[in-house]
Amino acid sequence: GDGGGGGGDDWHIAVSYLEVYNEQVLDLLAPTGKGLKVCEDPARGVVAVHGLAEVPVTGVSEVLALLREGNAHRKTEPTAANKV
Repeated sequence: GDGGGGGGDDWHIAVSYLEVYNEQVLDLLAPTGKGLKVCEDPARGVVAVHGLAEVPVTGVSEVLALLREGNAHRKTEPTAANKV
């Protein structure tokens, strides 16, 4: 979409879903059972998780499906606030 401004900007949205369990960061969309490395990029002011899957989505139904899939891979049960 162009964001309504007529500038023709392209938007691409991707979803990642992780869990911190026993001091390990785990990818819930591409589970390997191995912990991922968290790195801070102070120049950009962001924290990145190396190897974390990013799945492109085009709508809400795809996001909800990925949340359900990720919840199935969790080590701990989701709380009521996380249920989709």
